[in-house]
Amino acid sequence: MIRISALLLTVNLVATHLAAEDEKFVAHEWGVMVRSTVLEKPGSGEGFRHVARAGEEGEKGKQRGVLAAPQELLGQLPPFVIRHASAYAPRSESRAWNKPVIHLYGKEGLPVEIKILTPHGRPLAYWPKPKLLEETFWFMGSGTTDAVGMQWSGALTKQPKNHLAEAKAGHWWQNAREVPGMYLNMDGSSERFVFYEATAYQEPVVTGAVIADAVEIKNAYAAPSGPVLVIVNTGTKRGWAKIEDVPAKGSVKVSKEDLFKADAGEAKLLEACRAQLEALGMTKEEARAIVEIWKPDLLDSKGFLLVSKMPGPLFDGMFPLEIAPKPDALVRAGVVFDSLPGEAARIGWMPELQKEMEAWGKDLASEEFEVREKATQAFRKTGDLAQPVLEKLAQAEDLNISGVAKRLLEGLKPAPVNALPTHFGRGSESKLIKDGAR
Repeated sequence: MIRISALLLTVNLVATHLAAEDEKFVAHEWGVMVRSTVLEKPGSGEGFRHVARAGEEGEKGKQRGVLAAPQELLGQLPPFVIRHASAYAPRSESRAWNKPVIHLYGKEGLPVEIKILTPHGRPLAYWPKPKLLEETFWFMGSGTTDAVGMQWSGALTKQPKNHLAEAKAGHWWQNAREVPGMYLNMDGSSERFVFYEATAYQEPVVTGAVIADAVEIKNAYAAPSGPVLVIVNTGTKRGWAKIEDVPAKGSVKVSKEDLFKADAGEAKLLEACRAQLEALGMTKEEARAIVEIWKPDLLDSKGFLLVSKMPGPLFDGMFPLEIAPKPDALVRAGVVFDSLPGEAARIGWMPELQKEMEAWGKDLASEEFEVREKATQAFRKTGDLAQPVLEKLAQAEDLNISGVAKRLLEGLKPAPVNALPTHFGRGSESKLIKDGAR
């Protein structure tokens, strides 16, 4: 799995229009959340959580889990998607001191309003353009107004009323558009789904510990886990296993032998992934689109990947959702991708990758830029699996090798995060930006 430093949340909200039940309004939401780590500095103040910048001299902080999205995928958004950081800036006020897809099926012309809050993080990107919900957070006389949620209002139609923004052929955005559904029409824009990305502090409740001959799957939650997939890609072979359930507060071990017993062909694995999503309440069309969108991560990422469900109450807490009219039924299926960062025994499962990395290390001293750059990118894509090798290379006498290794190690440090709002209401003033992003 590639290194993660931000959050991709893909959410699909489906108001299903059944021929025999035309008046029913059903909502299906799915989100793929990727585990990352940040360095948090304990601090004071009612309105903000203070977070240390990784590697900053003199700063003491603690590592903390955050569900976030690959920077690589953030960079693969179509150009029309609004990046929150470039479209909106928090505003400081002084008294004394101064980072998902929603498919809709419903009755023709049905007016729909969707509101999503980000109480443990902040928005990163969105489309269509929403109205932004704001709050002002006060601490010792100084206030900062920040976006704390998004709101979309429009009407459903079978055909778009406005021209669809262009996404290139083969782009994953087109996969999301292939899910059959209605179009959401807002002022001046139409789309077949609503997309947003946002961050959230939340440790996964299903985790994996890698040992020499097995993977132990642990469930820290007070309810069974539901289906869990474990995928291992050594670079030369792929193994995987499906666990139907990990007991509440329990654990299950999967041996290396059992992982590599399964049919490692792409078709079987992808079918298992689709079945897992359907078990969480997704339709066949939704599950097919989700797996197609995340196919490169599922098939090509070297190392380990643990795919599990985020329990509903935790998902609701991370991203409170309000829909009007109230759906007759609502399914929220949050899926966590965990590459098991920090598990030192992982590399022992993939000797071929170790040999590859040794070759990349030598290439860092090449006189040809293309060779050096290819090796650098290979290390970067390997993520923290490469850390032991990079630590040795950082001590090399060749300054070209050691310099690149040190920069790559720096990129593996917990991501720095700005202060994030921690709550709504207390000591704050809420207001709605009526014209969307400023």
